[in-house]
Amino acid sequence: MTQFLGGFDRWLAGLARWQCWLIQLMLGALVAAGQSPLSLPLISLVALYFILRLFQQTQGVKAAAWFGWRVGTGYFAASMFWIVEPFMVDAARDGWMAPFALFFLATGLALFWMAGFLGAVLLAPGPKGRLLALVITLGLAELARAYVLTGFPWSLLAYIWVETPLIQLVAYIGPHGLGALTLVIVALPLLVGSPSWGVWAASLVVLAGFGVGMAPAATCRKSCRKIRWPCG
Repeated sequence: MTQFLGGFDRWLAGLARWQCWLIQLMLGALVAAGQSPLSLPLISLVALYFILRLFQQTQGVKAAAWFGWRVGTGYFAASMFWIVEPFMVDAARDGWMAPFALFFLATGLALFWMAGFLGAVLLAPGPKGRLLALVITLGLAELARAYVLTGFPWSLLAYIWVETPLIQLVAYIGPHGLGALTLVIVALPLLVGSPSWGVWAASLVVLAGFGVGMAPAATCRKSCRKIRWPCG
C-alpha cells in the first residue's frame, strides 16, 4: 500500500496544474457516489481519503482554500445533478438555464467547503494537525450551510450512510456529528503511523458504528415478535 501511494504521489507531481485541478474536481465528484441514487459509500470513503491526502500536501493558505473550493465544486455538481429537472419540464423554453443553475449552485455551495479547508489550515498548519482541524472546521461549514440564508442542508456527508445501519447514529450525534465521524474514519489511515494499521482502525470504527446502528432494528424485531406484529 505504501508503494502504491508513493507511486501515486510521484505521478501526481508530474502533472500540469490544470490536470491536478481536474483530478481534484473528479475526486469531489466521486465523494458524491455515496449519495442516492448510487449509494456507494465505499467509493466516497476512498475518494475522501485521497482528498485528505492531497490536502495534507497543499502549500499555503491560498492553495488550501482553492483546493477546498474545487473539491467542493466537484462534489456538489455531482450530488446536485437533480437540480436541472425543473428546467426540463419545458425544455424548449427553459432547458438552456439548466447548466447555469447547476454551475452556480455547485460553485456557490463550494464556498462553504472553501471556508472549511481554509479554517483548518489557519488553525493547524501542520500536515496531521490540519486533518484534525478539518473535522471541526468543515463540520462547522456544513452546519452553517444548513442555516445560512434559510439553509440548504442537502447532500451532507452523513447521507452517504443512508442505506446502511450506520445512519442510525444520527439519533445520537445528529447528521453533522455523523459527518464529522466520517471524516475521522477517513483520516485515521493518515493519522496513524502505518497506513495499514490506520485502515484496520478505521474498519473497527465502522464495524462498531454498524453494531450500534443495528441495535434498534434488532430491538424492533424482538418487540414485534412478542406482540405478533409484522416487522418491516
